[in-house]
Amino acid sequence: MSDRKFLDHNKLRIHKWEWDGLIKFLENAPKLHHQLEAELYPEEGLFFNLGTMARKFKIDHGAVFSCCTAACIGGHVALYNGMSVVEAYNYVTTNQYKRLHNLYYPPDVVFDTVSPKEAAAVVLNFLLTGVIDWYEVRHRQREH
Repeated sequence: MSDRKFLDHNKLRIHKWEWDGLIKFLENAPKLHHQLEAELYPEEGLFFNLGTMARKFKIDHGAVFSCCTAACIGGHVALYNGMSVVEAYNYVTTNQYKRLHNLYYPPDVVFDTVSPKEAAAVVLNFLLTGVIDWYEVRHRQREH
């Protein structure tokens, strides 16, 4: 990730810890498994689902969490910054991330269909351009 020139967190109008967490999400995205609703209770492994209420998952430092939304982008960002599961849940569900709302809750997208690769592409586009554009980025991803 160090070879990329990301916009500064101030230019993106987000907190530094959110910026750090989005970069950590990019680094981990290739290792994340897209868990569908039928696979709600994985006992181990890193996983991602933008919309399903996750119950158990293991973050790369080995802790097992029991949570409601921490398998999404915002949950990963919060947990990568050392928040507890309750703090991550509160961060994601109480709109504390105002500027990132469309990143965490994309309009006109069926959340469960978003793969970690697609989510990472949207995060990358945001960090490089400041634009959150799910439609365009997902369309480009599917062409490749």
